Amino acid sequence: MGNPSIPLRGRNPYDSDEELLTWEDEAAAVIRDIKNHVKEIFVSQSLPSNSFEIFINLETFENSKYCIRSSGSGFQIAGQGYDNKSIYESVMESEDQEPEIFETPYSLLSSISPGYNILLLRNYNPS
Repeated sequence: MGNPSIPLRGRNPYDSDEELLTWEDEAAAVIRDIKNHVKEIFVSQSLPSNSFEIFINLETFENSKYCIRSSGSGFQIAGQGYDNKSIYESVMESEDQEPEIFETPYSLLSSISPGYNILLLRNYNPS
C-alpha cells in the first residue's frame, strides 16, 4: 500500500520546510512511548493504513485486547480484540453516537487500564 505521509501534528502541512511522517512512523513513536505500559502492542498487519489512519493492536495488563485507531483526530477504540474495528464501524454508521476520541495514547490507556493508572501512581509516589 505504500507509506502514506502525514504532517507532524500541530504543524502547517503546506510549509515546505516541514518534515513529513508516515502513519507507520507515527505508530512506531506511539509504540515506543507506551510499550512499557502495556503487555503487548504492535501495528495491525490485517487492517490497512492509509493517509488518514492506522490501526494498532494492544493488550493491557488486565489481559484485555483492543484495536486502536490512530488518526489526525487522536486515538479511539476501534474494537475489542486484535484487528477488530466493529466499535468504530458501529459509531460511524450511527447518527446518534459520537466517537470517544482521546488526545493522547496515555489518556486512552488511563480509560481502559487500571494497571496503567496504578503504574502511574507508583512512578509519581515512589515508596
